[in-house]
Amino acid sequence: MQNVTDLEQIERTVQNAREYAESIVDTIREPLMVLDADLKVISANRAFYQVFKMKPEETVGKLIYDIGNQQWNNPKLRVLLEEILPMNTSFDDFEIEHNFSHIGERIMLLNARRIYGVANKTEMILLAIEDITERKHAEVLSASEIKYRRLFESSKDGILLLDFDTGRITDVNPFLINLLGYSKVDFLFKYFWDISIFKNVMASRDNFLELQTKEYIRFEDLPLQTKDGKKIDVELISNVYDVDNRKTIQCNIHDITERKQMEHKLNEAYQKIKTRTKELEMINENLDSFAYSVSHDLRAPLRAISGFAQVLIDTHGDKVNEEMRHYLDRINEGAQKMGQLIDDLLGFSRATRSEIKYEKINGENIVNDLIKAYRDVEQDRDIEFIVNPLGEIEADKEMLKIVFSNLLQNAIKFTIDRKKARIEIRSEQKEDHIQFYVKDNGIGFDMKYKDKLFEAFQRLQTDERFTGTGIGLTTVERIVSKHGGNIWAKGEVDKGAEFCFTLPSKVHVED
Repeated sequence: MQNVTDLEQIERTVQNAREYAESIVDTIREPLMVLDADLKVISANRAFYQVFKMKPEETVGKLIYDIGNQQWNNPKLRVLLEEILPMNTSFDDFEIEHNFSHIGERIMLLNARRIYGVANKTEMILLAIEDITERKHAEVLSASEIKYRRLFESSKDGILLLDFDTGRITDVNPFLINLLGYSKVDFLFKYFWDISIFKNVMASRDNFLELQTKEYIRFEDLPLQTKDGKKIDVELISNVYDVDNRKTIQCNIHDITERKQMEHKLNEAYQKIKTRTKELEMINENLDSFAYSVSHDLRAPLRAISGFAQVLIDTHGDKVNEEMRHYLDRINEGAQKMGQLIDDLLGFSRATRSEIKYEKINGENIVNDLIKAYRDVEQDRDIEFIVNPLGEIEADKEMLKIVFSNLLQNAIKFTIDRKKARIEIRSEQKEDHIQFYVKDNGIGFDMKYKDKLFEAFQRLQTDERFTGTGIGLTTVERIVSKHGGNIWAKGEVDKGAEFCFTLPSKVHVED
């Protein structure tokens, strides 16, 4: 009888202890679960059911992975319970993330202990769950705030923060303090429009109301004066942001003084260029007048000189001695050379000042037409012209005629002492341009003088057989350059010369 009484007493003691323990567990604010060795739920505290929105009948006796429609079937939890805990008596602060259908994304710290029942020594697992979602978010927010603060403090733009409702300044960054020369105390808790330097920016409540309504205001060119009287130009942009569910106004103030000064200098330079352009236009007009004068007014005296010299020869030929005839012939030759020089100068002027009229041209047709004309003049010479395919060219047709005409005339002229002259014209298509070649087997030239070839009035040949004014190649160089190309020459004394020039492949001429 005594043994029965003692047993009942022990059971009551155990029951009281269990109830006492469960009462303690229920008062703990963090969720707790008790699992058996098979990972089935024995019990859970009130906090667990409140946090995870479940009821005891949905959990007790069920495998932890199956409760809540298997929402606890988390791979990291399985590793924890099935691999880590069996090898240890406990684990602490095991972090897992899981998206629950009822409460959303949660971040949890798990702590577990293997425990044993007092009466039957049954193994159990005590699983404590701490929801650290808010704390993690706060840490992220804090890191974001620290980052913003660093940007705020180190920004190379001035920044003012205003209270959205009142317009009072709540913060100012170091750059703006240094820029304007005022202390932080001069700004804090004052109305934006009450600070003297900003009075013209928001001179009335209406401007601030506009900012509150539109949540954006921009002043692109705002003159300010610093505390020491220095005048600066700034750009001011004001935006409204939500910070901790409270609206805040941020004013960014960018110093554009150097930019304005540069714009002023550029504008002055532009005005000078504009003035100079007008002057050049007037000069060009004067050049046109001069060219007209040269073309008409100077030609008449030259014709008179040449004509009178010829009249003297024709009418007084029997009375003119050899010396006088020589002088009269020299007068005629000089007048002709002067006339040719005038023609070449006028051609050079037109070629360099005329606007390019791009069109698609067949290069072979131009060259063949020129060759036909030369053959009619040079009938007594044996000249072999080799014209390779030149393809379609986009250029000014009249200017291109001048280029090929000058180069072909030079080749014809400088092969005059060859029994059989040979002149070859060809082209090569490069990546973004066409390269043309005019090659002859004439007298050539010394390469040390190659830089003088395209200079005006520079003639490498002094032999009287090779007439010229020294303007032709200069005109060619200007035309090629005007088209965006280059020209150069290669040669060797008594072994011929080769002139090469390039033109852009495409300039998008309409068909």
